Amino acid sequence: MSLIAVLLLCSAGWAGITGYLPVSLFDSASWKNPQSGYTRVRMVSALLLTHDLKGMTKAEVIELLGEPPPSDYFRDWDFVFNLGPERGLFSLDSEWLVLRFGPDGRVSEWDVVSD
Repeated sequence: MSLIAVLLLCSAGWAGITGYLPVSLFDSASWKNPQSGYTRVRMVSALLLTHDLKGMTKAEVIELLGEPPPSDYFRDWDFVFNLGPERGLFSLDSEWLVLRFGPDGRVSEWDVVSD
């Protein structure tokens, strides 16, 4: 068996053991679909690499990510998007994308947090 095949098998095994979800390309339509399961947690890294959220207006964020549903989590943030179960060995919590808007109505800060 080649070294590459062994590395791929080890990577797949590690992903199965840890519950780490593979990264997916960001797709706005899939992100907005509430029935898409754990799609957001797999896409968030690609989203943050391909879209500069800082400086976006509320309308631009809503066009890209959809209207965030009401949430009692992270009340000190303006927009809160549930990403799904926390990545890693033990998924006890959920991950969230949170955004804060400045006085100019543009994203001034964002973070990926867990509860």
